[in-house]
Amino acid sequence: MGKVSNSFRIIKASWQVFKKDKEMIFFPFLSGFILFLLFASNIAYINQVNGFDKLNKLIENHDIGIYLYLFLIIYLTVFIGMFLNSALMACAKIRLEGDNPNVIDGILIASTHTINIALWALISLTIGVFLSLIEELFNEKIAKLFSNILGITWGITSFFVLPIIIFEKKGPFEALKESSFLAKNTWGEEIVGNISIRLIFFILYLPALLLIIPILHYNDKLITIILISFGLLYIAIIKAIDIVIEGIFQTALYQFVQNNILTEDFERTLLMSIVKKY
Repeated sequence: MGKVSNSFRIIKASWQVFKKDKEMIFFPFLSGFILFLLFASNIAYINQVNGFDKLNKLIENHDIGIYLYLFLIIYLTVFIGMFLNSALMACAKIRLEGDNPNVIDGILIASTHTINIALWALISLTIGVFLSLIEELFNEKIAKLFSNILGITWGITSFFVLPIIIFEKKGPFEALKESSFLAKNTWGEEIVGNISIRLIFFILYLPALLLIIPILHYNDKLITIILISFGLLYIAIIKAIDIVIEGIFQTALYQFVQNNILTEDFERTLLMSIVKKY
């Protein structure tokens, strides 16, 4: 119960920061909009030039060109997400320090680290592809378990990489080394408790599923379109808030474990309950 209680307190503290700068929600929405344009334009291009049947055949024949093309699309997706998340954390740090940031501030700060963010996006994607290959090539429960363990370990080890890149102006490899050190020395067993944060937001997604009931009951096209649109909008808003809350908390925790800086919205006892060494 203590871990769940901590999660609620984390969300509450992050929410208080978010309320002071609601424009931070612009970043996840901008990311979603750019990614929508990226995928829509590529789908239109594939449909017009090659067609999806030919695309499937190229994939089945393990065509190197198509794999590189898909890798590039996924890489752009990862990079855009990381860049705008970096801008979000930059704004969060300014707010946590007592100043009043705006969207431009975050984008300008992130843009000064574009190369390192791009390199980190490439490293992260490469690791993700490697973990996926383990599951695909071996296709056994042990391989999937091993891949999942590696994925969790990688997530914990690389947790502070983006803040270090942005706030300490370090390259991705140096940032990964420092992030690993911080994780090893400051992240206690109660990190597991923070999984409940994901659970809390998962619960917030559930009302969208309730829209299935009237859709199945009325069987009306107009009602179906309205309800689906409302459901997608609701999910988008909850997801955007989720991203902002996580970005704020990640920034606050970094400030605490690296620089011993505590903000008024985050209690010392709350942050100390998450780390094992202070």
